[in-house]
Amino acid sequence: MISSFFPSSTPHIDAKASTSLASALNSVETKWRDTPAYTSAGEAIYSAAPTKLQPSIATSGYIYEQVTTETWYTKNVPKAVQTAIDGHVSSIISVEQKVLGTGTSTSKAGAAQQTGMAVAGVVGVVGVLANL
Repeated sequence: MISSFFPSSTPHIDAKASTSLASALNSVETKWRDTPAYTSAGEAIYSAAPTKLQPSIATSGYIYEQVTTETWYTKNVPKAVQTAIDGHVSSIISVEQKVLGTGTSTSKAGAAQQTGMAVAGVVGVVGVLANL
């Protein structure tokens, strides 16, 4: 679970913090996936993506930090969806800050959320869009 949020470099933390972080990230991710905004976000990103990227998105998913800074995303994904994704990103960052005790996030969720920390994290890999 933690590695999906930190694919480049999983933080080195003690077992108790690791369990807390995994539990908190799972909770945030479960809540996000149980909302209509999650489905809307997946559909909007898929629809906004260039045609040549859609097969990859449909089969492999995507990482928020890789799509939220793309021109096609900022221009074509509805602002309400972008706001919902930003809210989810903020929730992940808040969890990281609380559990890891950092003043800034280790996640990179796009230019507005980026902090420049050495640990290269992501805000989560969105899985296969089953209904596409």
